[in-house]
Amino acid sequence: MNKYNVEFLDYEDLKTHNLVSKETIEYGLSNNGCGKEWASYILVSYNDKLLFLESDAMEPEDKSFERDLSWITEALKQAYRIGKEE
Repeated sequence: MNKYNVEFLDYEDLKTHNLVSKETIEYGLSNNGCGKEWASYILVSYNDKLLFLESDAMEPEDKSFERDLSWITEALKQAYRIGKEE
């Protein structure tokens, strides 16, 4: 059975997640705002393949409608396509 999964994680949970590499933890996470250690994360996967890993680590002035949060639209469209296929 196919499995589309959305998880809300903190930094400690992210560090031990089987779909997130040590390289991503070390070099791939945004360190803006309060820092990657204090951020919350959304991890989207399908059949144990990482599709999206996004965080709320951003500067306060970036939390606006001008911020590029286009990944949300793509994540929703992809979930819809996967649902229709199944």
